[in-house]
Amino acid sequence: MKPYTQTTLSALFAACALAFSLPAAADDTTQFNQADQAYQKQDYATAFNLWMPLAQKGNKVAQFNIGLMYDQGWGVKQDYAQAMQWYQKAAQQGDTKAQTNIGGLYANGQGVKQDYAQAMQWYLKAAQQGDAYAQYSIGVLYAKGQGVARDFQQARYWWGLAAKQGDQDAIEGLKKLDQINAKLFRRPSAAITRPDSFPGWRASG
Repeated sequence: MKPYTQTTLSALFAACALAFSLPAAADDTTQFNQADQAYQKQDYATAFNLWMPLAQKGNKVAQFNIGLMYDQGWGVKQDYAQAMQWYQKAAQQGDTKAQTNIGGLYANGQGVKQDYAQAMQWYLKAAQQGDAYAQYSIGVLYAKGQGVARDFQQARYWWGLAAKQGDQDAIEGLKKLDQINAKLFRRPSAAITRPDSFPGWRASG
């Protein structure tokens, strides 16, 4: 799904901002900041080369960034399998953005066989830690019946959690649910039976 999403994941990952935090060691911090500066200048090759040693040393933010650069083809040839490997390393250290993007790769069948059930599992890992984008993505799976039985009440629940954190796609999703309910049943919160007309994945998985 859009990277940090789903039906149009290719656009989705581009919408995801790189996560930045400072490594503990002073030298690593300097190198991390140099990579950050290169990235901001769209010198992706330099950023990639500076982040890679930090990722290999186990820095989970650098690992996520390397994964995202492979995912998007920034500074390196696009390679979803490599993206998955680096996301996995960061995800094992609890990085919620990496967990969410792994879900997106599974949802879109990029670098792996498409598997909505696996996507749901990874989204849940991040959503349970409060990640708004993962919460939104779970709502989409429920709204579309992908990997789970279609359940608009569950979609409303997960979008509600994400909306409380200001996620605009989730807010739009809730509005769309109410609009459909109002049109079909003349009242909000009624059971929805139509599968169409749900918010698109943020252009972005």
